[in-house]
Amino acid sequence: MLADQFKQIAELLAHRVVVRVGRRAIVILSHEDVDLGIIGDDELIVTGETKTPFGPKLRALKIKRDDPRGAHLR
Repeated sequence: MLADQFKQIAELLAHRVVVRVGRRAIVILSHEDVDLGIIGDDELIVTGETKTPFGPKLRALKIKRDDPRGAHLR
């Protein structure tokens, strides 16, 4: 039931909700849940859009802090 509420929040307000349980992170997107596992001190959670034939799709992943894809976040 709580998962359904997070999904509603993701759909209506933020398009994404990050749930942390200790060091574990789950990103709830409007179309899927992404279990990123343990997030290390040297890692970041990032979300972005991927272009698909059906339109943009939101995705979530974890990257190392020194990953060039996260340079604009520093």
